[in-house]
Amino acid sequence: PLSYFVHFNRATGINSGSREGRDQVLITTYQGSGYGASTLVAKLNAGREYVISNYNGSGKTVIVKVEKIQTNTSPGLADVKVFVGTASAPGKCQDSPLGWHDADGKHYNCQW
Repeated sequence: PLSYFVHFNRATGINSGSREGRDQVLITTYQGSGYGASTLVAKLNAGREYVISNYNGSGKTVIVKVEKIQTNTSPGLADVKVFVGTASAPGKCQDSPLGWHDADGKHYNCQW
């Protein structure tokens, strides 16, 4: 299946030389196993969203929405919400083999 990765490209420290997507939330995709090239599919500022239709053939729509980005704090922060369905009617998280990790390493198994 196609894997999606959501990350905050804070343009300080090791990323201070970034030329693209500085201080934005980036979404990349990767298909395969092991190491390989990923594809940048979105660069999002606060208030913007990225819609994934028919997520991996599930028939479900996944929405990644950037609520806000703070660059005046240390560390900088990006508040990102992920919805299945619509942002106004998100589904309820239930256990499922569909897993993801957040920035602090916690693993979640959610199916909406």
